[in-house]
Amino acid sequence: MDWSIIGSGILGSLVGAIVAIVSVYYSHNLNMKKEENAHASALLNYKQALYDELDVFWKAYRQGIGNKISIASEEFILNEFYPEIITPFAIYEGNVGFLGKIKESDLRRLTVKAYSEIKALLAQLSLHNKLLVKYEEAHWKNIENSNEYMQAKFEGMRNSVYASTRILVSLHKESESSLDALLREFNKHGVLSS
Repeated sequence: MDWSIIGSGILGSLVGAIVAIVSVYYSHNLNMKKEENAHASALLNYKQALYDELDVFWKAYRQGIGNKISIASEEFILNEFYPEIITPFAIYEGNVGFLGKIKESDLRRLTVKAYSEIKALLAQLSLHNKLLVKYEEAHWKNIENSNEYMQAKFEGMRNSVYASTRILVSLHKESESSLDALLREFNKHGVLSS
């Protein structure tokens, strides 16, 4: 029996096994890097989409009713209807699972805060629209049949619309402040303004 043939066979198998292990390890590391890069890219795209969604929404809101609310004086009563949007935040609501993957806790917290405050503002605008309908009805009923009861009902609705306007002014300021802070935080983390 020739031990040199057996030894070279074992040595060849050993070298082949080492090469296979190294290539599997190298391949695994490359795949992990690709996954990490893909995840980081998807997360950055999500952050950019959130930024754009909020930026576009707020600009449209400010061009409409938001501008009137932002400059409202103490005695101002908002007597305009706000057109309701069925799903104003499709990116945020459709991808909430991504939110938990944002590693920066300040950014995550500010995102939730800004969206929550803007949703509260939109809910108050919806309620305000309903109050305006009742206010107009009370106004016309008071004109048609003016008496103490109708006058009191009209004044009560007017006071409700006034109180709702004050709430809108407050919610607007809170939303604007949170949104500004969030957009600045996004910029700190590499999200570019559009």
